[in-house]
Amino acid sequence: IILFHNSTIIILTFITTLIFFIIIRSIYNKLINRFLLEHQTIEIIYEYSDFTNISFDSFIIPSNQLLPNKFRLLNVDNRCTRVVPEVPDLTYRWRLLYKKITVGESTNFLKLNYEV
Repeated sequence: IILFHNSTIIILTFITTLIFFIIIRSIYNKLINRFLLEHQTIEIIYEYSDFTNISFDSFIIPSNQLLPNKFRLLNVDNRCTRVVPEVPDLTYRWRLLYKKITVGESTNFLKLNYEV
């Protein structure tokens, strides 16, 4: 019984020491980046393959520009990037009132109104 207890304690001590060594090694490793988004701005440029001259930038709103109770979302520099309404059997309609754009779709028909 004593031999089993001693060997179990030695094995548990070895495992605990090994895990502690791995944790300490990963903390002081310069190659591991644990602060990926700290003081960085992520910017992604999207380009459409069917249009050669249309592209837009997407970026995260910085912390100092966030308004209270707002989410940190990806923001784009071009608001209307692409409108593809596609509902096969339903009548679908939506409007952007501040831009005066109306998109309506019924089966096999798309109507786009833009008022100036």
